Amino acid sequence: MEDTTSGLNMRVATVTINDGRDRTHENVLFSYSMNRRDFNSGNTYQNFEGQFRATTGGAYEWRTWFTNAAYIRIHYVTVRSLDPTSTDTTPPTTLMTALPTASPSPVTVSWSGSDSGTGIWYFEIQVADNTLGTGWQPWIPATSSLSGIYTNGIPCHAYQFRVRAVDNAGNPQDWANAAQASTTISCGLTMSAAPSIVPADGVSSSTISIQTQDNVQGRVISLSTNLGTLSASSCTTGSGGSCTATINSNTSGVATITATSSSYVTGTTMVSFSYFTISAVASTGQFGGETITVGASNGFTGTITLTDTFPPALTCSSITPSTITLTTSTTSGTASLSCTGPPGYYTVTITGTSTTGPSSSITRSYPISITMDYSITPSPTALGIPFGSTGSSTISVSSIAGFTGTVSLGLTITPPGLSCFLTNVSPSPSSANPTVTSLLSCHGYGGDYLVSISSNNGSASHTAYVIVGVSDFSITTAPVPPLTPGASWNSSITLTPVGGFTGTVNLIPTSSNFSITANNNPGTVSLFPGGAGLYDASQWVAGSSSCCSFPIVLGSTGNGYIYAATFALLGGTVYLNRPAPPGLSSNVVRTITIHHLISYVQISMQFPTSFFTFGVFWEYFYFSYGSSLMGTTSTTTQPGSYLVTTTATSSMVTHTSTVLVNIPDFKITAGQTSISTVVSATASSTITLTPIGGFTGTVNLALSTSPPAGILCWLSTTSITASGTSVLNCSGTAVGAYNVTVTGTSGSMTHFASVTYNVRDFSITVTPMAVTIPDGRSATLTVQATSVNGYSGTVSLGWTSVYCATSSFGKSALQIPSGGLDSTSLTVTMGPNCLANQYGTSVTGYDSSFGIVRYANLNVNSSDFFISTQNLLTFGIAGTTTLNYNVTYYNNNNYPGSILTQTSSFGANNCCLSTSVPTIFSITKPDGNSAPGLITNINVQKQSFFYPWNGQG
Repeated sequence: MEDTTSGLNMRVATVTINDGRDRTHENVLFSYSMNRRDFNSGNTYQNFEGQFRATTGGAYEWRTWFTNAAYIRIHYVTVRSLDPTSTDTTPPTTLMTALPTASPSPVTVSWSGSDSGTGIWYFEIQVADNTLGTGWQPWIPATSSLSGIYTNGIPCHAYQFRVRAVDNAGNPQDWANAAQASTTISCGLTMSAAPSIVPADGVSSSTISIQTQDNVQGRVISLSTNLGTLSASSCTTGSGGSCTATINSNTSGVATITATSSSYVTGTTMVSFSYFTISAVASTGQFGGETITVGASNGFTGTITLTDTFPPALTCSSITPSTITLTTSTTSGTASLSCTGPPGYYTVTITGTSTTGPSSSITRSYPISITMDYSITPSPTALGIPFGSTGSSTISVSSIAGFTGTVSLGLTITPPGLSCFLTNVSPSPSSANPTVTSLLSCHGYGGDYLVSISSNNGSASHTAYVIVGVSDFSITTAPVPPLTPGASWNSSITLTPVGGFTGTVNLIPTSSNFSITANNNPGTVSLFPGGAGLYDASQWVAGSSSCCSFPIVLGSTGNGYIYAATFALLGGTVYLNRPAPPGLSSNVVRTITIHHLISYVQISMQFPTSFFTFGVFWEYFYFSYGSSLMGTTSTTTQPGSYLVTTTATSSMVTHTSTVLVNIPDFKITAGQTSISTVVSATASSTITLTPIGGFTGTVNLALSTSPPAGILCWLSTTSITASGTSVLNCSGTAVGAYNVTVTGTSGSMTHFASVTYNVRDFSITVTPMAVTIPDGRSATLTVQATSVNGYSGTVSLGWTSVYCATSSFGKSALQIPSGGLDSTSLTVTMGPNCLANQYGTSVTGYDSSFGIVRYANLNVNSSDFFISTQNLLTFGIAGTTTLNYNVTYYNNNNYPGSILTQTSSFGANNCCLSTSVPTIFSITKPDGNSAPGLITNINVQKQSFFYPWNGQG
C-alpha cells in the first residue's frame, strides 16, 4: 500500500475481522488501523499481527477499509483447527511442471507437492513479470488444486512462477529463491495491405507491411500467399521491428497473405485482385443480334474496350458501344453485335481490354457459337380423326439464320395401329423460299397415338411431335363367376372413349346357348372423350430453385375436366396429382385443367438438389363409362362353358365384348373299359379327370369290385385337382369276370367310371404222370395244354430234367385256342450212369405275353441190375473132380429181367484151376431187349497142391 497524503499519522486503511455468523451487528473481533508511518516504502509488502479468539469451523470476514476510497474489500475465511498434539514440524515440499520457452496466452501452470507428516493443507502460488521487473506477486493465495490458468499475461513478456505448501500441522514451506517454472507469452505479428484492391494485371501491386509486437529488430518473417506473386518469400525486421514486401497477380480473386516467425503468433492480411467478366448470348434468328455483358468483379473499376474476331464467311457489324466504363456504382454494362452468313456453325470471339497502368492491362475473351439452323413445326400439333377417316397436319421446315439445304424427314408412330405418310420427305429451304412444307396424313384404328417427325440435314437434327386421336371407343366386360344351373349374374361393362370419341353407343347381348338369357342395363350409353398429353423436357435442370416451365401440348380434350399427369424423374416419379414425395417442394403443381382441343399449359416445378435428366414422355387421360350385363341360366342348362357377347354400335363403328359363362362340373373316364388278363398278372387302365365349365376343384377317388373276392385293385393316386389322371391296377387271384367301379367325388358332385376285368388261365398235363425207364432206355409221354375261361395264346414248353437224362418235345410251343387245347409228345432218355432211383420232375408251360408259368408233375423211375458168384470168394477141392460156379443177375428197382445162372466145370486132374473163365455172356431178357451182360472184376486165386491132395494147397 502507498499513500501520498502528507502526514505520518494519516490513516491509510483499517483491517477488521468480523464474525461472519452475526453480520447484522457486525461483531468486530479484531481491528487494526494502519498509518502512513507504518509503511517503510511504497509498493512493498507490510506485515502486521493481531490476535482474536476463533472457533473451529467458524466463518469470519476479513475486511480492509481503504481510506479515501469508495469500496471495502472483504475476504471470507474459515478457521481450521490444528492438532495441538501433533509432533509434525517438517514443512512439505513442492514441484512445478516445466513450461515451454514460449507459450500462447493464457498459460496453464501445474504443480505438485508431498508431506510426510500430516499432509498438505493448501498451496500458494506467486508470479513475477521479469519484463516489467515487478518482483514476486501473489497469484493464487490458497488452493488445493494442482493447476491454474494464468490469464493476465502480456504478449512478449517473460513470466516466472513459484509455489509453496502449508501442511495440516501449520508448517509453511519456505519460498524458493529461484523460479520453479518460466515462459514467455508469444508475441503477435500485425499485418496490413495498401492498397487492398489491385487490378489483376500482373503488374499493379500492393505493399504488405509486417510489425512485431515486441518491436524487435532482426527477426526473419516468412511470407506465403494462396494467390498472386510475392516480391520475396521472407523479410527481416529493421529498427522498430517491421518489414515490407509487395504482391501482384494476373489472376483475379482474393489473396490471403500469411506471415510466420518462430515464437510469434501467425499474422494474415488480404488483397483483392479485381477484374472484369465478359459474356455473350447468341440469338438463333436470322441476322441475329448477340448481347455482350461486361461486369465488375472484386471491386474492379475502369474502361473496357470491346473488339470482335470472326471467320471470313461471316459478316459482323461493329460492337455497339465499343467501350464500357465500370465504376463503384456502375458495376455492369452491355453491348450488341450482329452477324450474318451462309448456313453452318461459327465461333465469334469477343475480346475486352482495360488499361490499368502505363504498361499493364487486363484482357478477357469470350467465344459465341452462332448456328445457321432450321426448325420443324407441325400445324396442328394434335389431330382428331373419326374412325375410318384420314386426318392431316402441315409440317413446316423453316430456315434459321440463313440456313439452306436439304432436310430428310422420317416418321415413328407409338403405339402401333396408326398409318401415316408424308408428301415431301426431302424439303429444301432456300434464301428464296425459306419455309418448305410437307403434308402428314394419318388414318388407323381407334386410339391415341404419338407421331414423331424426325429430321436431319447431316449436321443438325430436330424432332417434332403430332398427337393423333382416332375417335373410337372400347368395350370390356368383367368376368362372370362360376354358376350353378338356374343361377343369375350381374357383370359390369366398361365403355371407354379414345381419340376424342363422342357419341351414343347401343348395346345388344347374345348367348351361345338358348337356355341362357342376358340383357344390358342401360342399353344405351353416351360417351365423352378423355385426352392425351405430351410434354417435352429434354434438357438438364439444376436443382434447389424454382425453375423450368415446360410447355405441355394436350390433345383430345373434353369439357374442362381435371386430368392427372405424371413427371418422370431420374431416381423417382413425381405424381402431379398426388402429395409430393419426400425431398420435393410442396408447391409442385398437381393438376392440369384441359379446356380445348389444343392447350399450352405452363407447369412450374421445384426440384431438390443435384441434376435430373428429363426426356419426352407421353401420357393418356381417359374417362370410362359403364353399363351392366345381367343374365340367368336355366335349371336345364348343362354344365359347360358358354359365350355371352355384347355388341356395341355407334353409327358406323361396332365393337363386341364376349364373356365366358361357366357352369362347372367334371367327368371321369377309363382308358380301357374291358381288359382280359390272367391269374396273378397285373393289368392297368388310366382313369382321366376332365373339367367341364371351368371346374377347378379337387376330386377324391375311391374304388369297389364286384364280386369282391378273386381280384385285388388299387389306384396310383386318390386325389386330383382340376384335371389329371390316376392309374387303376388290378391283379386276379381266380378266374372269372369282375366289374371294378371308380367313384369321383367333389362336394355334392359325384361321377363314376367302370372297368370289366376278364381273368383267364390255362392248364398243363402230362400222360402218364409216372414212368419207369431202365438205364440206357427211353420212354415217350403226351403233354397237353388246355384253355381255361376262354384263354388263348402261345405256351412255350420246358422240362425240369434229371442230371443224367435228356428230353425232347414234338414241338416247342403249343397254340391254345379260346376254349380249346393243344398237345405234343415228350421223349425222356435215361443215361447209363443214372442211379436206380425215383426222380420228381415237372413239365412247364410259359406265356411270355403275361409272364406266367404253369406246371405238370412227372415222376421218373430208373432201374438197374448187379451180379454175384454163388460160391465163396475162395474154395478148395478135396476129392471132388468137378467144381460148378454160377453167375446170377439180380433185379434192382424193378429192372425188367429174371435170375439166370450159367454153370462151368472142370476136373481135378488138371492140377490147377483154369484162369481163362469166359467173362462175356449173351443173355436174352424177357422184355425182348437184348443186351450184353458184362462180368467184371472176377478175382481167381490158385495154389499148387499135390495129388493125392493132402488138404493143403
